[in-house]
Amino acid sequence: MESGERFKLSYSRPWRFSRSTGQFSRGLFCSCSLANLAPLMKKLTTGWLKLPGLQRLFTLFHEEGATLRLVGGSVRDGLLGLPTNDIDLAVDRPPQWVQD
Repeated sequence: MESGERFKLSYSRPWRFSRSTGQFSRGLFCSCSLANLAPLMKKLTTGWLKLPGLQRLFTLFHEEGATLRLVGGSVRDGLLGLPTNDIDLAVDRPPQWVQD
């Protein structure tokens, strides 16, 4: 990414599920387009991305037509070159689908 280039951010109010309350709510979230994130994602080369179990999860979800995403602190830590203690994932399916 060029030094003067900025991220194009979009704001939306999607539904979000809270594990602590067990309820859905709406909040203000910020997202970047994939084109703007591509230069950063090239930097995400941490060892845990190659874990066989994690790769298998991505393969299984893909085979079922679901999208599994890395989210949270593990992505931040990976981009900063820091060690991570856990890996957070998000999927575009309801919890019951994942359990089944």
